[in-house]
Amino acid sequence: DGSQGSSIYPYYLQCLIETKDFDKAEETVKNEMKKTPNQQRLDVDLGYVYLMAGRKEKADRVFENAIKVVQKNPQAAAPLGMAFRSYSLNEYALRTYLVAREKMNDPNAFALEIAAIYEATGDFRKMTDAFMDILATTPGQMANIQARLQFFLSQLPEPENEEYLWSSLRERIKKNPSSTVYQEMLRSEE
Repeated sequence: DGSQGSSIYPYYLQCLIETKDFDKAEETVKNEMKKTPNQQRLDVDLGYVYLMAGRKEKADRVFENAIKVVQKNPQAAAPLGMAFRSYSLNEYALRTYLVAREKMNDPNAFALEIAAIYEATGDFRKMTDAFMDILATTPGQMANIQARLQFFLSQLPEPENEEYLWSSLRERIKKNPSSTVYQEMLRSEE
């Protein structure tokens, strides 16, 4: 029965990839696609199989087609982005979220996901900017964001990163004098 196959599918696929049985892995993903069509996460699985098999161009084509679906249906971005992230395909995840954000005409859509990608890739400046944007619309995230910034800085204590954080906070205070979240953050960081 189809539901039974689906529950073991991810584990079976992982075993096939780890044992480098790429032909069987490809066949397994394609069978799963027949059972549950329009699941973009399966496109990511297929692309990942191609990537691991050394077929990068074919993988890129599959990934690009998956992202095209988001242009028509921005709601597909959440599961698709997560699927890319599950394989550490951060550039594709980022593109997925940015395409959806543009299509939704919402500059704050997927803000936490985008910040998390910059965090995972070690891009402190873009991560800081993304977190500052989140604070502007969701000040309740301050403790979470502070903890993540502090953790990052404790792992990579580079003076230019700390300096960037301070100047970014000061800049935001100048631009938004009525918003207290940046002032609170500056005070608690000192």
